[in-house]
Amino acid sequence: MYSRLPANQQEIAAYGQAVPRQSKVFSFLKSDNGALDISMYGVLYGDWFKGSEEADLVAAIKSCAPTDAITLHINSEGGDMFAGIAIRNILEAHPGEVTCVVEGLAASAASIAAMAGRTVMRSGAMMMIHNPWTIAIGDADDMRGVAEMLDKVGESLLDVYEKRSGLARAEIRAMLDAETWLTATDAVAKGFADEAAVVRQVRREEHAAQLAGELGRARVTVGRAARERPVEDRRELLREDRREDRP
Repeated sequence: MYSRLPANQQEIAAYGQAVPRQSKVFSFLKSDNGALDISMYGVLYGDWFKGSEEADLVAAIKSCAPTDAITLHINSEGGDMFAGIAIRNILEAHPGEVTCVVEGLAASAASIAAMAGRTVMRSGAMMMIHNPWTIAIGDADDMRGVAEMLDKVGESLLDVYEKRSGLARAEIRAMLDAETWLTATDAVAKGFADEAAVVRQVRREEHAAQLAGELGRARVTVGRAARERPVEDRRELLREDRREDRP
């Protein structure tokens, strides 16, 4: 059973520990066994006047015990690159099991956050990576300084993606230059994700196997019962069995 984490100071006092308010981008559910589910739906951004919503995420993670499992569900077009890096780093620092599930899109900064722990791509989900960009105002010297800063930021991105994927730095740089969109299968093949989950298909196959097993057990039961009947009765049971097998 899951419970919503408290959204205000009164609820926090009742909950008995420091936990975050609900934010616009993040929502939190905590199970009775301590596992934390985080949904990250929306743009990652920091507000100089109101504070960053990533602080809510940090507080939620810090409320977990070292052995608690954390699952981050992602559907985000990205945003502030340093927010994505911070999310990845704090998740990586958690001693317990961490899973990032891309439910729809993990683009730009959100793809960096998705590099933490074990990454699962849902059916139809995508990931997008590209070079960092920004908006700047100033003279020529200012613009040159911004360009140098973006080059350094790009190297930071390469560090994260290279460590996760194991790809050559030159190949990742080319992918960033091209603004690369990855399907679930592509992300796994390139090393940006661990698994492309096909939940519905797996469930269908499990159900079919279960039905086949039940049918086999039923035939064995019928066969054993038939051996105890007269010959004529056994022939009738065999005819009925064949009729059931016909399309």
